[in-house]
Amino acid sequence: MIHGEDAVFDIEPSGTVERSNRDERARLAMRYAKRDGANPVSTIYPGAASRVFQTLDEIGLPEHLFKTETRVSPTSGAPARGSRKKDPAPPAGQNASEDAAGGQVFA
Repeated sequence: MIHGEDAVFDIEPSGTVERSNRDERARLAMRYAKRDGANPVSTIYPGAASRVFQTLDEIGLPEHLFKTETRVSPTSGAPARGSRKKDPAPPAGQNASEDAAGGQVFA
């Protein structure tokens, strides 16, 4: 095994590369060659003409391994990322002012 099961996470697809199957296999073999001459690529893709995966979809990785782009709030109707709900009115008898972060402070 090249990596432990918990070693790969937050996968962030960045584009595609046009490369022949033979060139990709050679690139992987060079990248993962071991000092003792062993090559895990030959174990994973045996044979001189073995086909390597060409897309992430082909590998069939579970969704939780990919980088999370957004988070959701446990409350329904939560504001979109980067937006703010209107600050509440100050309690009776108090004035509101903004703190350095732009939030309301009641005095």
